[in-house]
Amino acid sequence: MPVKAPQRTGAVCRRPAAALSSRAVVGSCYACGAAFDAYLEIFRATTCPSCGKDAHVCLNCRFYDTSAHMECREPIAEPVGQKDRANFCEYFKVREGAGSGPAAGGTVAGGSTVADRAREAAERLFGDR
Repeated sequence: MPVKAPQRTGAVCRRPAAALSSRAVVGSCYACGAAFDAYLEIFRATTCPSCGKDAHVCLNCRFYDTSAHMECREPIAEPVGQKDRANFCEYFKVREGAGSGPAAGGTVAGGSTVADRAREAAERLFGDR
């Protein structure tokens, strides 16, 4: 039985259940930490259903890496100036799992990361040496 093409409705595209892999992994919003629906396909105009922030942004991408050249692990031609604004990057893939939003302890707009929080907790526990 062939799989039907996704039905497009505005900025949201719902995939048929048969088109999903056996392990449907979802990402989460960088701003509020809300999980993205496994059936949601993210386009440039897609926004987070919870907070309304742009979803097709570097901060939600699996290739976003502050230590990489131009903060991206893919060979992009032009740097993206605002990492929290929608862009036309063709390499965009949703960051998998629940580790990209503040509710999950990922990177937030202020620049705090899981490593920063762990370091701060260790300093509070052991004090400055």
